[in-house]
This record gives sequence, structure tokens and C-alpha cells, in this order.
Amino acid sequence: MDESKRIKTELNTTLKSNDKPEIDIEPARTKKSNQTRAELDKQKVNTIKEQNSKSKDDRRMRKLYAERAYNIALWTLAFWAFLFLTYFLSPPDKKPLSEIALGIFTTACTVNILAAFISIIKGLFPSNKD
Repeated sequence: MDESKRIKTELNTTLKSNDKPEIDIEPARTKKSNQTRAELDKQKVNTIKEQNSKSKDDRRMRKLYAERAYNIALWTLAFWAFLFLTYFLSPPDKKPLSEIALGIFTTACTVNILAAFISIIKGLFPSNKD
């Protein structure tokens, strides 16, 4: 017999899928799955609330320290202005400070003011290097 005329006696056990795409079917919604979703939503809401309260506290703290640094700078300037006026309004023979002392106070006040404003800037705009 020709091989082309032979009858196939083997069974094909694989099923043809008719070339249809597979469709993912969501499992039926149950009370349990709805509860877990609700719990997850509550957790997300709670974490967002915590983040908001932390950021509010951070802003309050930054504002407080910025005000303190500003007050330090303000009082430093007032002290320097007092020394400056005292020095220049006093008679030439009775100066309360020497020129060197006035220069030292001026330098100290300048450094103090710069340090205060640098701390304000770093507090308001922190670098995130975590």
C-alpha cells in the first residue's frame, strides 16, 4: 500500500483552541474581597493623613525657627546700630570703644546675621539626601 492511502489510526489528544484569544475573567466579587479592598483603601487614606500631618508639623517648625533666626538677626543689627551711633555721637576724646573694637563688633554682627539667614534658607529649602 501507498503511504498516502494509509489510514491514520493515531488519536490526537491535544485540543485545538480554535485560535481564539484567551480572556481573563475576574473572580466573582465576594464580601471578603470587598472587605479587603476597603481595608486597603482605609490604610491608604490613613498613610496620606499621616503624611499631611507630618508636613504640617514640619511647616510649623520651620516657621518657628525662621522667626527665631530672623529675631536674632534683627536684635544683632539693633545692637550694632546702637554701638555705631554711640561711637560716632560721642565726643572725640571720650570714645567708649576703640576703632579696632568697633571693627570686631561689626565683623561679629555680620557673621551672626549671615549664619542666621543661612539657617533660614536651609530650613525652608532642605536637601533630600535620604
